[in-house]
Amino acid sequence: MHLTTERLTLREMTPADLSDLASMLQDPVAMSAYEGPFSDDEVQDWLDRQLQNYQQYGYGLWAMVLRESGDMIGQCGITWCFPYGEWTSHF
Repeated sequence: MHLTTERLTLREMTPADLSDLASMLQDPVAMSAYEGPFSDDEVQDWLDRQLQNYQQYGYGLWAMVLRESGDMIGQCGITWCFPYGEWTSHF
């Protein structure tokens, strides 16, 4: 499943996205809102969690891909949070 706009394709991530995902999640500037860049294992865990979410819940974060170049430039979508001691999904 995917969505397209004039500039973007939004789609479920696949194992082939690992390298592009690592480029984002291991960038110190991009990850300044987190506790810092992810390790290789943390990137793999992040991707595995999205793949599992698609299977278990039918949704997760999607890859944002520039249609013109095919470059993955980000992620968007519904994610799970644990803010008050219980799991909740947020848009």
